[in-house]
This record gives sequence, C-alpha cells and structure tokens, in this order.
Amino acid sequence: MLLLPAVIMISLIFLYPLVNSVLISFTRYNLTRPALGKVFIGLHNFRRALTDPVFQIAIKNTLIYTFFTIAFEFALGLTLAMFLYKKKKGIGLIRSILLIPMMVAYIVTGLMWKFMYLPEGGFINSALNLVGIRGPAWLSQARWAMPALIIMSLWKNTPFVFLILLAALQSLSPEYFEAAVIDGASGWQVLRHITLPLLQPIIFVIMVLRLTDAIRIFDEVFVMTRGGPGYATETMSLYIYNMAFESFNMGYSAATSYIMIGITVLFSYACYRLLYSKETI
Repeated sequence: MLLLPAVIMISLIFLYPLVNSVLISFTRYNLTRPALGKVFIGLHNFRRALTDPVFQIAIKNTLIYTFFTIAFEFALGLTLAMFLYKKKKGIGLIRSILLIPMMVAYIVTGLMWKFMYLPEGGFINSALNLVGIRGPAWLSQARWAMPALIIMSLWKNTPFVFLILLAALQSLSPEYFEAAVIDGASGWQVLRHITLPLLQPIIFVIMVLRLTDAIRIFDEVFVMTRGGPGYATETMSLYIYNMAFESFNMGYSAATSYIMIGITVLFSYACYRLLYSKETI
C-alpha cells in the first residue's frame, strides 16, 4: 500500500507512454490528418524503415560515429587516467580543468563548436593557418562533417571516460603492479595482463553508457549540421525527429524509434559478450 502511489506515478509517466508508442508503431497515424485516426497496418512501418535509403544512411552514420567516438574516447581517457592517477604536485588542478567540457550543456557545446568550425574566422581554421595549413569548410563538406562531429564528441565526452577510469585505477590494489615489476614485466605486459583485466567490469559500464548515449546523439547534430551536407551527418535520432515533428508521421517515427532501441540492445549485448567471453577472463 505504501508503494502504490509511486507505482501509479511510474505507470502514468513511463509505462503508459511506452505501451502507447508500441501500439502507435503498428498504425498509420499522422497528426496533420487527425480525422483518419489510427489505422492498423501491422509491420508496414518497420518494413518501410528498413528499406528506406535515408534511414539506412542514418543507421550507417550513427554506427560510424558511435564506433569511432567510443574507440578514441576510451583510448584517450585511459591514457590520461594512466598519467594522472598518481598524486603529484598540481595534479588536482589539471584534473579539474580536464573535467570542464563534461559540465557544458550539449546545446552550448554544439553552438560553440559550430562557430569554432567556421571556414573564415573560426578558431580551428585560424589555428591551422598559423602553421601554414588551409583548413576546410568543416561543416559544409561531406568528407569533413562527420570527422568534425567526432572531434567535438572527443572534447565533450572524453572527460567522462577519464573520470570513471581514474576512479577505477585509484581503487586497484598496488600489490598486483608491484609483483609484476618484481617479476620483470614490461609496461605493456602490465597493461595487457593486469590493468585491463582488473578494469574489465568498469570498461563494460563505460562502453554501455557511452554506446547508448552515442547512438542517441541529437542535440549537437541538430545545432551544427541538421544532418547535412546532404545526408552526411544524418543520424537515427535526427531522422526520427524529422519524421515525427516535421512530417508529423507518428506511427512511422515510433517504429523507427524501436528499431533504434533494438540496435542499441544488440550492440550492448555484443559488448557484454566481447568483454565477458571465456577468452577475456
């Protein structure tokens, strides 16, 4: 009885919208034609999404962005954590400075980097000009738009990976590393056979959190490129938004949303199998 009010509240704000969106995904429901109501069409929306070339491009772009951001963020975050986890003079200030990007709102981050990427007068190209390199039109050229988003993500999200890995490294017992040094293990051997296996549960948490966040990227893309030029930076979240709030096709957008959820679950499970397979323990 004491839990009943909380259960009712959770049902109203979470379960009902969830179940309703599932039902809508099997219907033809357009907000511009409310008189037609919700017409049940079965799996038509899902078949349409999987055969839509624009949505296929959005899936490919999202997976490319997710793979490279997670790979680079983990490598850079681990490198920073390895260098900064020992207590040294001034290390606290350096750690605090590194965490600043994580505190900036996503919309602000997108706007800031959009101005930094300006072809003329932008910070990035101005810095490149100082060393004799002519910078490209980052957000206006298809070949550079996705790398620009990945660089922005590295600045924004590497501090999160660094912070988690730093806390994990500081919690490890030094006895393992002291024994390895006594046995003559090299730095790479210590990293490969001691540090990474001990960090395995934390690595899994980081991978899943960053995977679900990267696949859902919307704010920065919406502010910086709107999916352009062409469809070079079209992501699944942006495509779903366009279908729902520009085309007002709610049934189709709900179906594509659940396809995105399915992809997220699939890759999260793949991370689990990769990190917890018999070969890695």
